Amino acid sequence: MRIVSLYPAATEIVALLGLADQLVGVSHECDFPPALKGLPQVTKCTIPTHASSAEIDAAVREKLTNGEMLYEIDAKLLQHLEPDLILTQSLCKVCAVDRASIELSMGSLAYSTKILALQPTGLEAVLHDIQLIAAATDCSERGSQILDSLRSRIHYVEQTVKKSSYRPTVVMLEWIEPLFCSGHWTPELIRIAGAHEQIGREQELSRTISISEIIAANPDILLLACCGYNKDLTLDDVQRTDLLSQLASITAVKNNQVYLGDGNAYFNRPGPRLVDTLEMLASAFHPDLFNFPESHPQLSRWCDL
Repeated sequence: MRIVSLYPAATEIVALLGLADQLVGVSHECDFPPALKGLPQVTKCTIPTHASSAEIDAAVREKLTNGEMLYEIDAKLLQHLEPDLILTQSLCKVCAVDRASIELSMGSLAYSTKILALQPTGLEAVLHDIQLIAAATDCSERGSQILDSLRSRIHYVEQTVKKSSYRPTVVMLEWIEPLFCSGHWTPELIRIAGAHEQIGREQELSRTISISEIIAANPDILLLACCGYNKDLTLDDVQRTDLLSQLASITAVKNNQVYLGDGNAYFNRPGPRLVDTLEMLASAFHPDLFNFPESHPQLSRWCDL
């Protein structure tokens, strides 16, 4: 099977299924696993990806208002690759190319190419996507093994946090300027990891919020993991906006309970590494209950940076 994945989470799932050798093309954002680097990139972004969060937000809003595309597809390359299966998403206009754009780019080949558009809003839906891709690639048995392993890790976290009655309050930010709270699967992960998200709601869209809302919530823990940003880019934005000075009165800042996460690789990518994200959260919320190896990805504590 010749597979083109235009969705980073789907690319990770394909690789985990052992089908990396069947990938013939990816998007410009598909950066994991690193071994896939060098595959033809079928898309490119039309907005500056390394600008500040305010500049990116303004550019995205302007393009969406004007009906312009955030991504360009190399239609000639896509047709040349002759994929049997194209993977994308239909959850967010900002996250990846949509099905309609793909069909237009494929031209007459669209009739003979299967397009699978994923739309996960919660953790269970992400697990279901693994099942869907496994079925579409004739790897259902391998898919079941992967799901069993992921569910076992989730179950371990669920059972372990029950050993403590402590449930810290949390506010998670997915964007800095303007401020966005968490949404979709993130509040669910926070709950499973043994804490309470104060503003974001499970399986709902993230939304713009104000400084005053965060101050009113007064969380025990503040998490910062910007969508599409690694830790360094998030750190730059937080420092540039002087965010923590504006939040100096909240418990999380007073008690040095502010954490940075890699939003691009973990928090905002609905693939198998969401379980890594869950384990990172559990370890930060309940360090006395979890002792993952040093090699396991971790949140960075602001005061240690």
